[in-house]
Amino acid sequence: MSGPHHQYTNVRKVRNRCNRIDTHEILKKQIYGQTQDTSYRFGVSTPGPVEEIRPESSQVGFEDVELYFDSTQREPVSQIANGVLGWDVPLINNTQEIENCVEITMGDFYFPKVYSSAGKPEFLYHHRVFVEFQGAPSGQSILGPGGNRFHWEFRVINITGHAVKLVPVRESYFFKSPLNYINAFVIRFMVPSTIPSIPLFKNIPLPREVAPIISLTNGGFGYNPARFQVTEGTTDIIGPIGATIAPGVAIFITGFASGTALVDSAINDAEGLFVITVIDATTFEIFGVDSSALVAGFPASMYVPKNRIAIPVRFTKVKDQLTNYITVGHL
Repeated sequence: MSGPHHQYTNVRKVRNRCNRIDTHEILKKQIYGQTQDTSYRFGVSTPGPVEEIRPESSQVGFEDVELYFDSTQREPVSQIANGVLGWDVPLINNTQEIENCVEITMGDFYFPKVYSSAGKPEFLYHHRVFVEFQGAPSGQSILGPGGNRFHWEFRVINITGHAVKLVPVRESYFFKSPLNYINAFVIRFMVPSTIPSIPLFKNIPLPREVAPIISLTNGGFGYNPARFQVTEGTTDIIGPIGATIAPGVAIFITGFASGTALVDSAINDAEGLFVITVIDATTFEIFGVDSSALVAGFPASMYVPKNRIAIPVRFTKVKDQLTNYITVGHL
């Protein structure tokens, strides 16, 4: 006879069934999922990543403005007798001033040769020309004795030509602090003084590029070759008295109207003419033109291209925004 029947008699028994679940691991995973500082709670020696807080930096960039200054387009502020040329910056730069300028760069350019009196040493004896930007404060320049200052020093090349070439010793001048704005570019050309008792530099008198002239006659007839007289200023704008260096000094004459077609065409030649002789302080002679058919003098305008000064200049501005990632650097 069988014993008493238990209600769980037919349920299969599984030995150590709960041993398959690791309660400790389950709880640890749940805790890790709820907080980020569990490494400290469970004694881990290395802390978790900490976000670094950095101050927001301002963005700074540099921008170049390149302008071309031509002495034939100079402003009335210019004083060529004192070596000063000036231009209106907004007039050239699309009505915009140059703001926050930290650097100005000048490259090579041609410069009219300035002559001394006959038999005297070269005016450019030291083979050096100095240029001062007059729009900068006195403290933002290269300073010399006696209050003299400048921004660029140039070597003089081709001293025997009608025009010389100026090559900068250092192309860029860097300002200690930005110039707030530049609305005029006024520069002064100087050479070292040859007399120790006077200031370090002396100004270079610049010859004009354009002058009024008139044809000359002798006894009621023109000259062959043709002669002209400068009616304002002197023939210094051409060169010293005497024969010019071959083939001559190039000039361009416009507005000559005598009524004699062949003479007018020859003198107004768009390809230019050569002055072969400077006769005196007001008179010169040109090559290849016979003006003997003229019975009176006629006015015209003469352009002497060797006296033109054309300077490419780069202004570097600092801006409060990123630009082309090119930065200013000393050379």
